[in-house]
Parts: sequence; C-alpha cells; structure tokens
Amino acid sequence: MTTASPAAAGARRRPSFDPFAPIWRLLTSVRFAVTYIAVLAVFGLLGVVIPQIPEPMRGNAAAIQVFIDSKRGMFGPLTDPMYRLGLFGVFQARWFQIALGFLVLNVTVCTFNRWSPTFRNVFNPPRRVPETFFERAHNRVEFAPAAPDRVEAELRRLRFRVERTDEPAGAYLFADRYAWAQLGTFISHMALILFIAGGVVTAVMGFQSNAFAGEGTTVPVFAVRDANQMQIRI
Repeated sequence: MTTASPAAAGARRRPSFDPFAPIWRLLTSVRFAVTYIAVLAVFGLLGVVIPQIPEPMRGNAAAIQVFIDSKRGMFGPLTDPMYRLGLFGVFQARWFQIALGFLVLNVTVCTFNRWSPTFRNVFNPPRRVPETFFERAHNRVEFAPAAPDRVEAELRRLRFRVERTDEPAGAYLFADRYAWAQLGTFISHMALILFIAGGVVTAVMGFQSNAFAGEGTTVPVFAVRDANQMQIRI
C-alpha cells in the first residue's frame, strides 16, 4: 500500500496558469468585439465632427499652431488638451492606427476561433443530441405529439433537409435549411479586415498632392525625371 504526500497531492491539484488564456477569451468575446467597434465608431465620428488639420498644414509646426489658435474661439480652454490627444487629426493619430490594428487582430482571432465549429455545423452538424439539449436550449418549442410522418412531410414541403432516426423511445427528426448561410460570417469578417487593411496601406504608402491644371492641359504628379512619373490630363 502506498500513500501520496500532501505536497505531491497539492501539486497535482494546483491548476496550471496559462497567461494567454485570458487574452484569448477577450479576443474571442463577441460582447467585447461589439463594444470595441462601437468605441472606434465614436472616435471616427469625432474625426468627422471636429475640424481636422488640413493636409497641406501637416508637418508644418507654424501652420498647425495657426490652425489651433483659430479654433480657440470654438473650443476655448479645451483646445490644447484636444490637440495633445490628437483629436484635430484623429485618422492620422498613432493611437487610432494602433486601435485599428488591434481591431484587425480581434476580427482575425474571432474568425479563426469560429472556423471549425461553423464548418462542422454546415457540413457535419450533430444529428442526435441528448435530451438535456431540449430542456435547456434557449430557442425551443413544445407542442402536442403528431405523427412523425406528418411532421417529416411538412418539413420537406418547406424545403428542409430532413434525416430521421427511429428509436424505441420515439422518432427523432433532424431538419436543416440554408446551412451554407452560416459561411456568410467569414465573408463579412474578411470584408472588414480588407477594408481596414486598405486604410492602413493608404496611411503608410499613400500620398496626396495638389495639382493645378487647366482644361486640355497636362501636369506631372512628381518631378519630371521621377521613375514613378504620373501625369494628369484635364
């Protein structure tokens, strides 16, 4: 007969700590994702409502100071704190770009986390579930017993895909329709990722240039000898 020491037993019972588990739960939380997108939407609205520093003034400290001084009559003592927070250049602020990058990470993790269960529900859903599922399911309905053949026929009439399992306890019907529609979540998530990625590419690699040209004339965008020369013709 052997006995385990209390220290060894305690070591076996002590759960191991995974530092990435809380982060994973946060990134896969739908509630967190909705809240985070709502907060980003509010900041985006601020970037539309609050006057933003014009493009030609950016990078010019003297011009920016003139712009800030011109807004003191509108925002009063809040002008300088708003400028330090980047509210006069929301979409160019580093914190806003980092927030968009985190949103891409959040959407990517959510998509990866839902990939396997979604494909399983579409291509190989569980046909037979335990009785407790019907007792605890949020969406359920109870009605007077009917002949399984009649129920099956009605479901097929409504274009459901029906699979029937006969057991001593009764007949179990599995009915499904438009299962492929669940794949739409990946399309919407990918669209959001591509939309944000396009904004990041524009912010990192894009440029703006003012060009003055009359009708019927052509002006260069860059210096004439530039290898990436483009011309604008009106």
